[in-house]
Amino acid sequence: MLRYKSSNLPIKKSNSSLATSNLEKVELFKTHLFQIFQSHFDIIDDKNMNSIEIFIDFPLHLSLPIKSFPPSDVKYGIQRF
Repeated sequence: MLRYKSSNLPIKKSNSSLATSNLEKVELFKTHLFQIFQSHFDIIDDKNMNSIEIFIDFPLHLSLPIKSFPPSDVKYGIQRF
């Protein structure tokens, strides 16, 4: 009685039928995400692309190594929060 039981709710398809299997739901999500996330070719220009490529190709700065800390600091942090 206290166990959590996950529900398997159906999803409505475009033809008003219900997708009940996981495979049908995956296909619906795939189609939806494909329709939503499309490329915006109207905003691509050479100046923009050049600055993006320069930024991507620029080497990353090396950060300093993380300062080590003892396990007691971890324990104190856990107990405090």
